[in-house]
Amino acid sequence: MKLGKTKKNLIPRLPKSFAGYFWDCDLKSLDLKTYHRFIIERLLEFGGLDALVWILKNISQKDVTQLLRSKKTHAFDRRSYLFWTHVTAMKDVWKIR
Repeated sequence: MKLGKTKKNLIPRLPKSFAGYFWDCDLKSLDLKTYHRFIIERLLEFGGLDALVWILKNISQKDVTQLLRSKKTHAFDRRSYLFWTHVTAMKDVWKIR
């Protein structure tokens, strides 16, 4: 899974405001390159509007679609899975970058 790049061609850091989504982890030690599947899964399942915007800016549509297909409904509750399935189908939304 390739990660979206920022303008400076760097792997994006998680904002400090995401600490609540990763209540059981040290946010500083979560590197998107190393833990990309875990981070994306957690944000898809528990993230709010801030996580949605961050994902649209930093993660590719293809990556999210592949993750949803590989995990199916086993990793997400029904609402999250259906929501993200619809979001990945909306091509214009991913042009926010």
